[in-house]
Order: sequence, then C-alpha cells, then structure tokens
Amino acid sequence: MRKIRSVINLLLWYIFLPAGFALPSLAASPSDTIKINQLLKQSLSLQRVNEDSCYTLAAEAYKLAQQINYPKGIRGAFIRMGSVLMTRGYNDSALAFINQAIVISQSLKDYRSVAQGYILKSYIVQAKGQKDSAFASLYQSLQYSEKIYDTATIISTHTAMGDMNFDYKEYGRALQQYETALALAQSNRLIKERKNALAGKGNVLYKQNQYAEALRCYLQIDSVSKFIHDDIGNAQNLNNIALCYAGLKQEKKALVYYTLALDAYKKFGMKSEEANLYYNIAILYKDINLPDSAIYFLTLSNTLATEIQEPEQLMEGYKLLAEIWAGKGDYLKAYRYHVQYNQLNDSMLTVEKIASISEMQTKYDTEKKEQQIVLLDQQNKTKAAQRNALIAGSAVLLLALFVLGFYYIQRNKIARKNQEIAEQKIVSLLNETELKTYNAMIEGQEEERKRIATDLHDRLGSMLATVKLLFSSLDSKIDRMQKENNEQFATAKSLLDEACGEVRRISHNLSSGIVMSFGLVPALEELCHSVDQSKLIKCKLMAYGMDERLDQTIELGVYRMVQELFSNILKHAKAHKVTVQLNHIEGSLNVTVEDDGVGFDVEEKRKSGGMGLHNLEKRAAQLNGIYTVDSRPGKGTISIIEIPTTI
Repeated sequence: MRKIRSVINLLLWYIFLPAGFALPSLAASPSDTIKINQLLKQSLSLQRVNEDSCYTLAAEAYKLAQQINYPKGIRGAFIRMGSVLMTRGYNDSALAFINQAIVISQSLKDYRSVAQGYILKSYIVQAKGQKDSAFASLYQSLQYSEKIYDTATIISTHTAMGDMNFDYKEYGRALQQYETALALAQSNRLIKERKNALAGKGNVLYKQNQYAEALRCYLQIDSVSKFIHDDIGNAQNLNNIALCYAGLKQEKKALVYYTLALDAYKKFGMKSEEANLYYNIAILYKDINLPDSAIYFLTLSNTLATEIQEPEQLMEGYKLLAEIWAGKGDYLKAYRYHVQYNQLNDSMLTVEKIASISEMQTKYDTEKKEQQIVLLDQQNKTKAAQRNALIAGSAVLLLALFVLGFYYIQRNKIARKNQEIAEQKIVSLLNETELKTYNAMIEGQEEERKRIATDLHDRLGSMLATVKLLFSSLDSKIDRMQKENNEQFATAKSLLDEACGEVRRISHNLSSGIVMSFGLVPALEELCHSVDQSKLIKCKLMAYGMDERLDQTIELGVYRMVQELFSNILKHAKAHKVTVQLNHIEGSLNVTVEDDGVGFDVEEKRKSGGMGLHNLEKRAAQLNGIYTVDSRPGKGTISIIEIPTTI
C-alpha cells in the first residue's frame, strides 16, 4: 500500500476552521458561548491526532449549546462530530450530523458555511458509493460560494472536485480542477488554498509517474508550510517528497525525507501514517536489493498495523514479505506469509459479505414498507384526482410565469457577462501596456548601467592607470627625495591603487560582472558574504539543481530581485538571519528568501502604495514568472520567486 498522503484531511482542516466560532446569540450569555467556543477550538486542535478526545469535547459543546439554544455552537459541534465519524467509516451517522449543520447554516443565512457543509457532505456520500450525489453536492457548494463571491470556498470546491476525480482515477479531469483552483489561488494570493491545490496536482502527477513534476509541487508546498503552522500536513508532504525521490531513483534523498517524516509522525502520535511509512521504506530497500533491511522495516510496519488494527496495511505487509522471502530462496517462509495474507484477505471478504447481507436486508425491509405505502396511496388516488387537476392548472400557469422570469434573468446575466468581458479586455490591455512600459524602463536602466560601467572602466580607469604608470616611473628617483616627500609619494600611490580598485568594483557592480562571468550562484555567494561581513545579519545560501548556467537574462533578473530583497531586509527587517534557497527542477527555478525580522502587514503595505512589492512583481512578470510574499508583524518574512527556465 505505497500511497501518497491525500489532500482531503488538509481541506477538512482549513475550510471548517471557523465553523464553531461565531458571535454570541442574543439568547446566550457571553460566558456560556465563550466556553462552547473554547471546547470547539480544543476539539478542532485534536481532530487529526486524537479523534476520541475530539469527539468527546464536541459532544460536550453540543450539550451546552443545546441548553442555551445557541445555533452556531450546535452547528460547530455537528461538524466536528460528523468529521470524526466520517474518518471512522460511520458514514450514515456522519451524514446525519452534516445535513443538520447545513440546515442550521441555511436558517442563519450563513451561505459560506452552507457551501462548506456541502463539500464535507460530498466526501461522505462518495464513501457510501454515491458518485452522482457526491458531485451534485459539490455543484451546490459552488453555487452558494459563487453567489456570495467567496473566492476561498470556490477554490476549496474546485480542489474537492479534483479529489473526487482523483479517487475515481479520472486524472485528466482532476488535473483540470486543480489547475483552476491553483490559478484562482495565485491571482488572489491565497497561500493556504494554493498549497492544497498544489498538493492535489502533485498527487495526480505522482500517479502518472511524472515524479520530477510532482516533486516540484511538493517542494513548493514545503517552502511555505512554516507560515501556516500545519506541522501535521507538512509531515505528510515530507512523505510525498520522499516517494518522488524514490521514483527518481535518488534513494539517499528519499531516506532523508522519510526520516524527517517519521520524526514528525512519532511526535504527533500518527501511528497509521507511521506504519505506512515503514512499508514505503521497505519497498525502497527491496528495490535497491537490500532484502534484510526491507524485512526489518516490514516487521515494524506489521507490528504497528496489528496494534492499531489496520488489516489492509497488515495484509499488504504479509504479501510483500512473501515476495521478499521467495526472492531470497526461503520458500517455506514465503509460503507461511502467503497463507497469512490469504487468511486475512478471506476474513476481510467475510466481513464485507456480512455488511452486504445486512445492507440487502435493510433494502428489503425498506422496499416492503414502500409497497405498503403504495397500497395506501392507491386508495387515496380517487379522492385526490380533482385536487390534482386544479394543482396541475396552477402549475402550468406558474411554469409559464417562471419561464418568462427565467428568460428575463438570463438576458440580464448575458448582458452583465458581456460587460464583464469587455472590462476584462480593457484591464488586460492596460496591464500589457504597463508591462511593456516597465520592460522598457528596466532595459533602459540596464543599458545605462552598462554605459556608466564602460565609461568608468575604459575612460576613468585608463586615466588612472596612466597616472599610476607615471607615478611608478618616479620609483627610481624616490631615493633622492627628502623623507617628507617620500611619505607623500607613498600616500599618493596608496590612494591611487585604492581608486583603481574602487573603479573596478563599481564597474562590476553596475554591469553585474560576477553574474555575467561566473553565474547566479557565485554572485549570490558574494552577496551573502558581503552581508555576513556587516556582522549584523547571518546569511545562508543553499542551492539545488544549479549545476548548469541558466539564461543570462534570468540570472541577471533574479540577482537584481534578490539584491532588492536584501536591501529591504537591511533597511527595515531588523533581522538576525536570512536564508536564500534555490531549487532548479526540470524547467522551473524556485527562489526562497526568508528572514526572521519584524515582518509587516502585506495588505497594508499594498494599500499604502509602496513601490517595493510592485517592482518585484513586475520584475518577475518580465521573466514570465510570479513573485509571492507572506509576512506578519513579528513573524518574519518569506519571499518566493518562481521563474520558468524553458520555453
């Protein structure tokens, strides 16, 4: 069962985060509602690490909310309890809770919660095997979220549609939904939603054996996960990174990330994930022909799977052990494990048969009751005939009115849509014009830098060199000069040497000589070294996949952007450490600059009209890339530059 960690748990964590927290109702005292919200908050924090405690706290919150008639608290408790029951496979009970939560949200006219409720409902009915109902729930979520222009929930709905198609192995459709969600998240700078969409996209690419592309998605997730404080989700992402490296036959890197994920799983008590991770490590050792190590980790996996009662994981472990012992030539042990695999498989089939028989019995009882209802209906048909005729006439009239109303509404929608398209074309044209103007300005700046650098080097540099030669010719006569003249001569010569060196340095800085001559990494190393020498900030540079030179335009553009970020950090951040990380993976360069400074409010900075963020975004757009920044006061800043390196 070599599986990637699903994005579904992440979605349930994010979109229902505020479900139990709301303003107090008029009928409830502040102290009561505060206690209920605290219970729901504690329940939420335990949802992925201790489901029993999560459910118990939610049930306690429900009792208190019911006593004081606090609908929002009841809804929050229903969502928490329904989520736990869904993960444990009690789908009917889970569905009952979520349906009640949706009804409460509708009565409160909280359409955002209604949309999110339908997302959760879609996962439950999908688990019950009702594919059409699952997609219908997601379309209802989309209608509600689009009605109130809730971009975050719209993105979550598209991601959930991607999950649904992914589970049904319709990978092309899944990828389309993830790409839609990703585009919306990027354009609206919603980092958490973008992370979820990237996770879904990475899962599809991994299933299609596109390991390098999947790895790029997972590495992007890793670069922003610190800011959303989702340590559990990041642990699952580390497992996915390891699987990609294993698929790329880079076993050492895979083991490094497996170890990181294992430490996190143990920290949070995630035994199911830990058992699966041991299984993945065993497959890695089997693939590199180290069967004894594979057997060791399979034993750990099976022991843990037995402890937490996960028969599917245990069954897969027995199956793989049989294969490994057969490969070692020990057919007796291979046979024993194969027998254990068959016995466990048969017992699981028996359980499924019992459940199927029970379900059939329930259907039979239901059909029997329905037949009795049909008989009663037939007795009442005669009495209802005249009433039905009247109702039918009224229905025809109402239908005609509805058609006329629908036509009028559709005509207005089409008119509004045409107006929106026209406005979008104007905005697109303005953006294109602005980008061309900015490109011309940047090119002009670079040309002016080159001209000044050339003048400094060729003209002023040559003049200084000539003066230095004249001074050097006086060396033979210096012995005949007085002591005071000797000192003046030495001082003038030292100043002249320093002036020549300074002209050379200014010329190189203006023309980005290190970048052009040696490449982006040496230039950034020199930049980090300069920052280190200030003794104020410690700078660290990490580069992966940068063995070959990139296009000079890309290298120079990225260098200028990092220069500007360093300038901002030195001026405003009050940081002690700054880390620069470069990842170049098959046609894409990802640059992350992170500091531990005072941080800032990104939206406030944009509203204030500052040019710094605008300039960085324009520079990235000039290279067909994107620039993203995430920062909060007191939490440092992380800047991410993503540039395509192939056409």
